[in-house]
Amino acid sequence: MSVHECSRSQKENDVQMGEIARSLVKAGCSVNSKSSDWANLTGLMYAAFHNHPEAAMALIDVNSTLLAV
Repeated sequence: MSVHECSRSQKENDVQMGEIARSLVKAGCSVNSKSSDWANLTGLMYAAFHNHPEAAMALIDVNSTLLAV
């Protein structure tokens, strides 16, 4: 769930969040897993909600889904 943590980070440096997300994806982190908390969100959903467009683009680039299925 490292991608989730990056995507919902409170950091304001979005370029850095995008770089971290790309590194996590490259390292093999699952991009379509759902969170285990009550929200049941994907990393892309967290990135969108927390206004991290660079992290969102990193996930979109590898075909992450917006839907929690």
